[in-house]
Amino acid sequence: MQEVFVKLIEKQPKFSCEEQQKAWLYKVTSNKCKNILKSSRYKKEVPIIEEISEIAMPSAPEKADDIVDYVLELEEKYRAPIHLYYYEDYSIKEIAKILRLNPSTVSTHLDRARFKLKEMMSEAP
Repeated sequence: MQEVFVKLIEKQPKFSCEEQQKAWLYKVTSNKCKNILKSSRYKKEVPIIEEISEIAMPSAPEKADDIVDYVLELEEKYRAPIHLYYYEDYSIKEIAKILRLNPSTVSTHLDRARFKLKEMMSEAP
């Protein structure tokens, strides 16, 4: 978040209204999150491991590194909500605003992403 505000100060874009500034902040924040997800340095323990492991089979990975690799393999429409929900602790309503989607769509994407993660983990050796 700090980097987004630094970027705002550095660039000093001109906005015609507060809504335009809000949209700019959401977009830059979303892009920053995507960059962090792509980063190989982004490896930390996250609550998604416990949630997936509870439902997935016993061969579920126990390390955060493994789960991050699986998340990175997801399509963008599933990867972004997973990242914002589990890694950034946004609510479904907040994610819907950030991604400009309906909350029900975000919820569906989260459900499908969890299902895909479980499938990928069950196929892992």
